[in-house]
Amino acid sequence: VSQSRYCKGCKKIEFQTTSHLRGSTFKDAIIIVDETQNLSYHELSTTITRAGENCLYMYCGDTAQSDLHYRERDGVKDFLKILRNMPSFHCIEFGMNDIVRGPLVKEFLEEENAYFSTSSTR
Repeated sequence: VSQSRYCKGCKKIEFQTTSHLRGSTFKDAIIIVDETQNLSYHELSTTITRAGENCLYMYCGDTAQSDLHYRERDGVKDFLKILRNMPSFHCIEFGMNDIVRGPLVKEFLEEENAYFSTSSTR
């Protein structure tokens, strides 16, 4: 039996979608919310309001890679603005120098940023 199957069977690791969080309370837990750029503000708010005692939250995502319609993309940005005002919240942001994929990715992202920053002033 793999270690991940064992942990899932013992309920040490659980995977949940945001649609199944209503009524839940996390206690003594580490909650990892991945792909936050694809969640609405309401979904993000739902995740953090499930916190009971002794919880640690990690929100992971890249606002530049959202699959949401452009009108919905501000949810994660608004959520982060609120969290940044909370003394118990700490934000770690990664930049271009943190890219671990091949050099082509970094080169493309730099050119993409340059293109869109100059095209928006046209």
